[in-house]
Amino acid sequence: MRLFALTELGRRAAQTGGSKSDEMRVLQYLYENRTATDETLEHVVDGAGSICRSLKRRNLVRELTS
Repeated sequence: MRLFALTELGRRAAQTGGSKSDEMRVLQYLYENRTATDETLEHVVDGAGSICRSLKRRNLVRELTS
C-alpha cells in the first residue's frame, strides 16, 4: 500500500480548480484530505495508479512510503 500527499506545487494546482479531469479530481481529493492511499484513490478515480505516477513525475504529488 502506498501513501500519497500533495507537494506545494500540487497544492497550488488543486486550489486553482479548473477542469474536472481525473488528475484534477485526485489533486482535489488530496487537498481536502491531506493524504490518501492508492486503494482510496482507486475509489475516487479508476486507474489512479497511473495517474499518481504521472502526477509524481510532474512533482505534484509525493509518495510518503518507501
